[in-house]
Amino acid sequence: MPKWTTHTEGGHWYGGGTDVRDCGQALQDAITAAFNGFIDGPCLDCFPGLRDCLKKKWNEVEIDCTDPACDQLDGRQSGDSILLCISDRPRLDAVL
Repeated sequence: MPKWTTHTEGGHWYGGGTDVRDCGQALQDAITAAFNGFIDGPCLDCFPGLRDCLKKKWNEVEIDCTDPACDQLDGRQSGDSILLCISDRPRLDAVL
């Protein structure tokens, strides 16, 4: 599973609060389903080793669903970080 970015809710000046994932559970499920649908599909059959490489990389990426840039784009990738700004499943599949 990827790492999901979090933010802290509650607490006070001296700490406390609760870490909450930026992607809600429904969106996490949709992102995971989109990845699994792609990785299990026949489109990767022509590229030996790519499926295993992508599965390994999936465990290293960090996914964020909130960012000020979400007003201007559907998503972006930078290093091991993926920003996804959409929740519509067909569009999510394409962007991911």
